[in-house]
Amino acid sequence: MEGRIVEFGEVNLSGFFEEMRSHRELVTAFIAALEIVRSEAVRLVQNKTFGEILLRRA
Repeated sequence: MEGRIVEFGEVNLSGFFEEMRSHRELVTAFIAALEIVRSEAVRLVQNKTFGEILLRRA
């Protein structure tokens, strides 16, 4: 996930989560996303109500 953010500048969370092959992989990716946000390396951005949520480089 961090590699994609560095390469592209942002990652669409729903698109990223759709790539997960198992429930365990999805939960692990979600927790990883929360940890990255907590470390302030990235920001969560949502441009409109009910819009896509992006992880964007801080």
